[in-house]
Amino acid sequence: MNKCMNERTKPLLSKLPKLQDCQSASLLLRYCGVPKVVHLLRTVPPRLVSSMAYHHDKQIIETFENIIGHGLTARQRHQLTLPIKFGSFGISAAAETKSSAFLGAWANTLNNLLDREKKLNNICSTLSDDFDTEIIPTTRDLKEALRDLHRSGNSMMKVLPSLKHLTEGPNHHLQSKLQAVKKDRQFQNFLQSCPSKEDRARLISCGGSMAG
Repeated sequence: MNKCMNERTKPLLSKLPKLQDCQSASLLLRYCGVPKVVHLLRTVPPRLVSSMAYHHDKQIIETFENIIGHGLTARQRHQLTLPIKFGSFGISAAAETKSSAFLGAWANTLNNLLDREKKLNNICSTLSDDFDTEIIPTTRDLKEALRDLHRSGNSMMKVLPSLKHLTEGPNHHLQSKLQAVKKDRQFQNFLQSCPSKEDRARLISCGGSMAG
């Protein structure tokens, strides 16, 4: 999977640092380079895309460093993934998004698939006795995604549905809600870790509804 994604993203990522306009290159990276893995994150269980997600994040960060012409510290790399409204660059990290993306996608469709499964089972049983009729993700994959998000802290519990709730009806915009809670907590932790009051004030002054 890493090789396949590399073939898809390399043509774009390799050209961005060559653009004469740093701002244009960084915007193309955010809006065109980062989202190339979104479909996989929403349709493939997190346990199967972990390696690919980390590899993609690494490529994105390295491309950004090539665009601006110098490397970033670990702290700067972390700040790069925080939302624009917090005075950051808003590059979404695939490794951090994989569980909420997978859960959010199935939250919209799982109840409909369960309703249709009985009809599909009846059709498939007429074709072959051993026909594989599983059309939904395994319970294990959904539970693993839920457990991963549970580890994000108590604040996540307010928006995180149970497995039963997922089957009872569509949960629209669940991924956005989960990511918003996670990023809020990450920003507060990042803010508290600033070495001085001046650094905290500078970071806060760069945020807000008009940031970016």
